[in-house]
Amino acid sequence: PVLAILSVKLLKNTYGEAEYSQMKAVQKMYRDTLFMMNLEDLSVYCTNKAEMLKTLDEKIKTVSIKYGFCAWSYGNYIAVLATSKEDLIKEGAKQHNCVGKMDYDKRMADKKSFICFVRRKDNPKESFITAEVDCRTLKVKQFYGAYNKVAPEEMEQWKKAWEKHMKNKQKEEHARKKAA
Repeated sequence: PVLAILSVKLLKNTYGEAEYSQMKAVQKMYRDTLFMMNLEDLSVYCTNKAEMLKTLDEKIKTVSIKYGFCAWSYGNYIAVLATSKEDLIKEGAKQHNCVGKMDYDKRMADKKSFICFVRRKDNPKESFITAEVDCRTLKVKQFYGAYNKVAPEEMEQWKKAWEKHMKNKQKEEHARKKAA
């Protein structure tokens, strides 16, 4: 771990603050692997991982912009799209689920599905429900609260209305693009 910390701090001076933050994230995610490496190999490893994360984040951001029409405010709840791997990691930690640890970031980057966070309007920073939406069908594939608990019953109607909203917005987007 000492070599990992030293290497990442040395890289801060070379690559700047944004890349340094990504390398720190890499260091946390891969600390067991990093412990086994020498300093030179570690520098190359961190740099490569940081570049991969940067590319992944760019793809996730692109998907969140493309499907931005799926963000929604209705009743007492709002749906917000994840815009980075960091968003997924934070949500997973708050919700005690796997959204930040599994391949949801890659699913977003590959335009297979995207992740939304459903929040209460009166407390939009607090995690409530994590949702996975299929990019092609705009159907909600997963809709769970903390610890992967089934969402409260009253949220089922909200989810159905949200799916209908997404479909309607998608039709509007297609019509707008055809008219342009």
